[in-house]
Amino acid sequence: FDAEGRVQFIPSRGEGAEVPERARIDAYPTEERYGMIWVFMGDLEESRRYPIPPFPEYQDRDNWRPIYTEFSWNADVSRVVENGIDIAHTSFVHPGFGYREMADKNHIAKIERDEYSGTSSCVLYPPPPEGGLLRFARKDKAETHVHPSFYLPVHCVRLHIHVNSWMEMIIVDDNTPVDVNTTRSFVVQVRNFFKWGMFDGGSVKRTQKVFREDAAIVEALSP
Repeated sequence: FDAEGRVQFIPSRGEGAEVPERARIDAYPTEERYGMIWVFMGDLEESRRYPIPPFPEYQDRDNWRPIYTEFSWNADVSRVVENGIDIAHTSFVHPGFGYREMADKNHIAKIERDEYSGTSSCVLYPPPPEGGLLRFARKDKAETHVHPSFYLPVHCVRLHIHVNSWMEMIIVDDNTPVDVNTTRSFVVQVRNFFKWGMFDGGSVKRTQKVFREDAAIVEALSP
């Protein structure tokens, strides 16, 4: 097959054999970006296709270090996206990110949106980060700024967390619907601190822990 999906050679017919015009498969525009393969499954011309979400930090390897992971949900993709941009649940679902008694103090300070995406600027009052040196990064219940975003055409969720005044991490999960009850998340996280490989395993472990905490709730929702 060539890049347009046309058959170029049929081994069982031998070299030089004529290839029927109907011998072809559907082909879709693809692009490799952010360590993932992006496929446009529609039929719009290039000028009208939905853009791949911006992720400029991924290219800036001098200041940001990436890690990669995946996660499968027994849930519809819309539920997964809703969960990713909701700040209210953090105080109840994630012990590492919130206190129940502080739930009414968390608030959205600003919202920006356009036809296909939206971002909120949120203020939370979480406990100190869990694990190793991170526990010294922020005081208990210190004001913390978090920016969840969604990009509707690709079911993309971006979560930008300001751990403190100089430590930031960004989690981008691109959610692929496998079927109505199954979603696969392809996740890239970048951080601007502890940029050595020895810390990558801990970052992946913490990210997976957060997804498991979310899944316990998301997979129980009905409908």
